[in-house]
Amino acid sequence: MKKLLALDIGEVCIKLNHNHCLQQMNWAEMRDIPPRLLGAADDLECGRMEEEEFYSLVCRELNIPGIDEVREWFYSILGDEMPGIADTLNRIKNDWDFVFLSDISGAHLQLVAEKLSFFNMAAGGIYSFKVGAKKPAREMYLAFERKFGKPDLYVDDRTQNIRAALELGWPARQFTSAEDFDRLFI
Repeated sequence: MKKLLALDIGEVCIKLNHNHCLQQMNWAEMRDIPPRLLGAADDLECGRMEEEEFYSLVCRELNIPGIDEVREWFYSILGDEMPGIADTLNRIKNDWDFVFLSDISGAHLQLVAEKLSFFNMAAGGIYSFKVGAKKPAREMYLAFERKFGKPDLYVDDRTQNIRAALELGWPARQFTSAEDFDRLFI
């Protein structure tokens, strides 16, 4: 029987370019983003706000005439596939299935599906926009367990998400590099 890997997407499978988006909006750091827009981004990732509603809000807040520019900025957050991850997943595919566990909006998930060469290898996914919560909320992990059972290993780049998984008894490791990820399966 195959083992099950729960796998985060952002900064594990795909690079994130928040700085590019921030620069387009003339902000130097994440802390420069108005709280109302941060809350709206959270609502988008938790499925409480539709994509067009989010873009319209950003346009109003920043006094931008059309949503196409904002949509491009938002999409530009997603960078390239993390080098080496596809190689590892292909190498272990006879012994391991993997399922995504990710904080992500529906729009970004569609782009991830286009960008990741191994997206269709996944046995499924649990996504914040479907669950209505983001990690490290227990509901994300419990939704995973209800659908797929407890994973044999969970890999995420964020310490707080690893800590939450460990509290639920999940074997978990923090992602630091593709090389270290590969060594987990040797």
